[in-house]
Amino acid sequence: MALTGTVTSVSGNTVVITTRAGNVTVTLAAGGKVYTSTPGAITNLKPGDNISVASQPGSTGTSRTASQITVLPAPNGN
Repeated sequence: MALTGTVTSVSGNTVVITTRAGNVTVTLAAGGKVYTSTPGAITNLKPGDNISVASQPGSTGTSRTASQITVLPAPNGN
């Protein structure tokens, strides 16, 4: 399942994103990748970024474990 949302916060290998359905906590799996226009890491993510997350359900209804995070262009094209 892929999620798309805006980064609210980043801590360690965990990112909180705001989706249409609300906030979701995403943990990047060991060996998981973060893609930007150049190779990236979870430390490249910052609040306000729009991202797409390929993930599996986590331990709670609002958590996911990501195998891939892709940074998307800003909605206004910047």
